[in-house]
Amino acid sequence: MMKVISRMVNEVLNWRIPGTIVIVSVVIIWILIAIAVVTGAGFLVMSASDRTVQGWSNSIATMKRETVKQDVEYREPASLELDTFAGQVLVEVADIDTIQIIATKVAAKQEDLEKIDIKIVPRDGRVLIETVRPAGLRDVGVDFVITTPPGVDLNLRTGSGSVTANGRHGDVWVRSDSGAVTVGGSQGDVVAESSSGAVMVSGSRGDVQATSGSGHIRLQRLSGSINAHTESGRVEATGVSGQVRLSSSSGNIDYRGDPMGDCRFETGSGSVRLALPAALNAMVDVQTGSGKVEMGYDITGQRGHQSVKGTIGSGKAARIYVRTPSGNITLEKQ
Repeated sequence: MMKVISRMVNEVLNWRIPGTIVIVSVVIIWILIAIAVVTGAGFLVMSASDRTVQGWSNSIATMKRETVKQDVEYREPASLELDTFAGQVLVEVADIDTIQIIATKVAAKQEDLEKIDIKIVPRDGRVLIETVRPAGLRDVGVDFVITTPPGVDLNLRTGSGSVTANGRHGDVWVRSDSGAVTVGGSQGDVVAESSSGAVMVSGSRGDVQATSGSGHIRLQRLSGSINAHTESGRVEATGVSGQVRLSSSSGNIDYRGDPMGDCRFETGSGSVRLALPAALNAMVDVQTGSGKVEMGYDITGQRGHQSVKGTIGSGKAARIYVRTPSGNITLEKQ
């Protein structure tokens, strides 16, 4: 890249044109060089940041690692509780009769690995896992890959890193203080939380509560009641049915499903789009402060440019409440 730019500068200097134009051309080229350097530096910084956010396993190759493996006897009813200060957590399901734990310590120095304490305590069908950050150390963490039999309840938390729970678990509670949270295929209720990161829940049968301090929320193929909120980001729900409450302090809301009971869609700033069954039977109360309402249904009641209130069909299946102070609202047929 630098060779190409240098050749461009030499060619400009050899042109037989007035000196002022040559000077301006050279200045422009050096401005382009500065932009390229800054952009390149930004790219390198972003790449390093991405590796850190993704977890210790994807960090620089010089990080030291030590793996600890332990199988714990499975006794019903079973639950797994994990609390770690930093690192990625992955919990999956297999047809096995033990809980298999693989913990990988990660540190900048070999001698720091010995300072990381991992506690694994089986107790009356519960498996308790805890890690303790060594005093004075920052570049340390523990990655977990855990496999359980079906039906195990989960309570998982990491201070920094992603948390993923896939498979036929029971009730699932997962939290990351800084990182993405993903839950898929749970047979019970789900609570998924991230202070800073995206949250995704799919294919779960129970009720779902999803929250993010800063990140998008994506919900797919859910049949229980849903309560989802993000402070900053969009909320998407597709292939869902039942009672639902979706809200964002700042972001769009997109919903495609079959609403039942009391359903609320609210955003502090953004648009709301609802794709609903063609044969919808619902009472609707829709209003925007700055935007317009697009209604794809015949309605009995009050209908204006920025608000609609009335009945669609029999109005017996759902009560739909939509509010945004700034953004459009769309109700359309699937």
